[in-house]
Amino acid sequence: MAIAPQSPTRAGGQALQKQQIQIGFAASLSQDIPTEFDSEVIQSVPFVAVFAPQHRFASQPSVTLHALVNEPFIFCQRKSASDLYDRIIQLCGFSPLIRQEVSDIRMLLGLVAANLGVSLLPASAMTLYTQGIVYRPLADVNVDIAVETVVVWRREEISPLVQEFLVAIREVLEQQKKTMTGVPEGRDDLMG
Repeated sequence: MAIAPQSPTRAGGQALQKQQIQIGFAASLSQDIPTEFDSEVIQSVPFVAVFAPQHRFASQPSVTLHALVNEPFIFCQRKSASDLYDRIIQLCGFSPLIRQEVSDIRMLLGLVAANLGVSLLPASAMTLYTQGIVYRPLADVNVDIAVETVVVWRREEISPLVQEFLVAIREVLEQQKKTMTGVPEGRDDLMG
């Protein structure tokens, strides 16, 4: 059994279609999975707003996207993560004032920490420690607006090995649900 790390619409999907692999993982932004595949969401990570501690919204427990309409934004360059970039633009529901586009997330966090703008990122970015960053949940966003990690396999050809692998994934996920708190252990400082 081989596992592909790419999106089902790119190299991993081609490998699944050509039967070079039997199962794959993909980061999905609620994109359609081709009909010849079955998939299961194994993780869903909501978006959060990112601020410098001195920003006027940093002291609020949550923030609405509408409140950010006139804020300068800092994003990763579209070429770095086009799916994520497009999803953030879609999430805004307005044309954000993009002040700066950077090549990586650490640079983005540094510019936000310098109070040069705000950003929207998947909550998983909270694990990247950057001094001077405050994350706030989005108050007006549906839970379905998230970055999802999915496991994908060919619908018509599911081997016993793939079935066993899926059972193992489900057992691990069930165990995680029992212990998950939403904030990385020891990092309560990130949310306030």
